[in-house]
Amino acid sequence: MFKVPVISTKVGGIPEQIEDGKTGILVSPGDHIELANACIKILSDSSLSSSLAENGYRKAIEEWNWDRISEMVLNVLKMTLGN
Repeated sequence: MFKVPVISTKVGGIPEQIEDGKTGILVSPGDHIELANACIKILSDSSLSSSLAENGYRKAIEEWNWDRISEMVLNVLKMTLGN
């Protein structure tokens, strides 16, 4: 499995999925300086890069596996159908 660190913006539901400094780096939308600094930070610190990639991968596997997704879909269907 290829794991990479994530840099994303603080918009929509993204901050709910990416914990800044732990599972990725969040930057303000439209702030190209902040984005550039985040890229430099990841590229210059291999330990941080590896940690972000590993933590993000683990979170994705734990929270978005097929067992969890199917459970969420079934719960929505049960609520919708009243069962």
